[in-house]
Amino acid sequence: MVTRQRPTVVQLRLWSLGVFGCAAAAPLALWHSVIAAMAADFRLEPAYLVTGWTGYALIALGLLLLLPVVWSVGRNPDSRLYPRSRSAFLGWGTSLYLLGTALASIVGSAVGT
Repeated sequence: MVTRQRPTVVQLRLWSLGVFGCAAAAPLALWHSVIAAMAADFRLEPAYLVTGWTGYALIALGLLLLLPVVWSVGRNPDSRLYPRSRSAFLGWGTSLYLLGTALASIVGSAVGT
């Protein structure tokens, strides 16, 4: 019988930081040419801002909402640094991130660079 050791708190924190870093870097790696093309043609028109940049704003907001979740990994739930609505942060952050990536991929295919 194989027994598995439980990961330590340090391993959990490093793993969560690594996943968060990959989630933050993935949109830049996937759509850097699209972002550069849109930024080159930047203008302050509501239709342009909504259609072109909403996906990236949703990704950023999702990552921002996931920060308390990453911060609380390995902490005691009774600690004052542990967010009381951690599940809500996780749900909203994940949902907004996924919606943003879906919208950004649609914009990326429309820009076609």
